Amino acid sequence: MRKAPSSRARSSRAAVDFSKLAPVYLFCGPEDRRKRAALAALIERAVDPDGRDFDIEYFDADAASTTAEAVIAAVNGLPLFSERRLVIVTDAGRLRDRRQARQAERLAGMLGKLPATACLAFVAWSEPEDEGKKRGVPEKLEAAIKAAGKVLHFGAASPEDAAAFAVSEAAARGKKLAPGLAAALVRATGPDLDRVSGEVEKLTLFAGERAAIGAEDVRALVPAPPEENIFHLMDAVGERRGEQALRVLGELRELGEPPWRVMTLLARQLRLILQAKYLLEEGIALNQAASAPDSVKALLPADGGVLSVLARQPFQAGKLTRQARAFSWERLQRGLDRLVKTDAGTKGWDPGVDDPDLALELLVLDLCV
Repeated sequence: MRKAPSSRARSSRAAVDFSKLAPVYLFCGPEDRRKRAALAALIERAVDPDGRDFDIEYFDADAASTTAEAVIAAVNGLPLFSERRLVIVTDAGRLRDRRQARQAERLAGMLGKLPATACLAFVAWSEPEDEGKKRGVPEKLEAAIKAAGKVLHFGAASPEDAAAFAVSEAAARGKKLAPGLAAALVRATGPDLDRVSGEVEKLTLFAGERAAIGAEDVRALVPAPPEENIFHLMDAVGERRGEQALRVLGELRELGEPPWRVMTLLARQLRLILQAKYLLEEGIALNQAASAPDSVKALLPADGGVLSVLARQPFQAGKLTRQARAFSWERLQRGLDRLVKTDAGTKGWDPGVDDPDLALELLVLDLCV
């Protein structure tokens, strides 16, 4: 099976220098939009527009018909109208699968023998199951690509870059988007540029003839993520404002969050607050947590803990500092214990309230005490 890469949204310009072509490239990393832009730039550089039906060949690494032999044969073909014959292997991350191990090894073995008339590009699209794991192709194949050509890693956009991108996307569609609203949009969607672009497109249509996208538009079309509402919920709990806490809980349920998911988020937030409180009591400001002594870091979770959250989302430092100061150690311990008992009760493992919604409301009120 041969297919072209997706063009779901308008590509941004790729900041990759293709003035001197390498024999082989690997496009990897979590930011697919930038990969597509770079791939478009490579095609523009390597292949004459009039020859693109003849001098580009696509392979899908996950297709049964894509074998090392087929790729090698395509690479060895001569270009008809262009400087190079460009062969593109998409979904290259699938070469990590065990069933593809032999093909990946054979491809690695042939990269040192590419003809001067060829350019081979492996494109490893980001996949949900890759979250927190190494992305790309098998190590042996990546090493061979690095030795023969170039590995291009497209890291995730920072929240600041994604917000600036949202502003520019809105401007390209004839709308003004204030930087503060763009930052709020990114907090709700995450910094994935494809998703940000899609949300800006929806907001542009929703704004209609108005020159600017307003705060009411963002609130209407881009609801805050559950994690953001959990922050608001824990703010209310920390200040013992039970009525407000129940109102935020109701908003979470209206958004379709099941009780078990809310309990999971509450448990995660309590653990983050606990870790933040430890750092603060060690005299370490959360906006400087990355420079904490190794002896302190060793006592915190390596993955999914407060250090990794602050590294990805520095803006959380202020929120976690506020909440860590609002909770005593006793309240944090009691809250975690109460969460465990509530979860066990709703599952029938322990005496207690078995109605999940009622149990969750009682839990929130109990945390406010």
